Amino acid sequence: MCGISRRTFERYLFILESTFIIRLINPFYSNKIKEVARMPKLYFMDTGIRNIIVGDLNSLEGRRDSGSLVENSVFLMLLTGKGPLDEIYYWRTKAGAEMDFVLKAEGERLQGYEVKYRPFKEAKITRSTRSYIKGYSPVLTCICTKNYYQDEINMDLMGFSGLNNKSKLIFLPAYFLSKGNIFTHCEL
Repeated sequence: MCGISRRTFERYLFILESTFIIRLINPFYSNKIKEVARMPKLYFMDTGIRNIIVGDLNSLEGRRDSGSLVENSVFLMLLTGKGPLDEIYYWRTKAGAEMDFVLKAEGERLQGYEVKYRPFKEAKITRSTRSYIKGYSPVLTCICTKNYYQDEINMDLMGFSGLNNKSKLIFLPAYFLSKGNIFTHCEL
């Protein structure tokens, strides 16, 4: 690891997290054999510091890292809007399926948030998102896009017939984040 010991690296991470420069989120899992159960993900608490480190202070459009920058911003919005007992995780299988954020809300209710910062013309979900919904039956799955909005998507039409739940799937443009709390747009 960059020529430093694991212990030193972990100490640096602890200092960065203790000084609110970064935040680590842990994986969400129910099956250690098929799902990632270790390896926290790192997010910056200030995207300006992140951009300095990455070496890119350009506007969002045209950046090679626009997706990860928007993902970091969605994390900050989730962190700001979550309840005091809510926890933010990410979900990933060892086969590579992933949900960017899993919010475990009070009463064990799960919400999934997937950041796909690209233009959409219609509501389409990835195999990863489909796998997460089928495996965990979240009360809400929100796909954060560049430009597409659709609420109240019929889960049967998306190939989820037979699921015994009340899952809600919505597509929400990233710019909605600047209009206030993400939860305002994701009412259950």
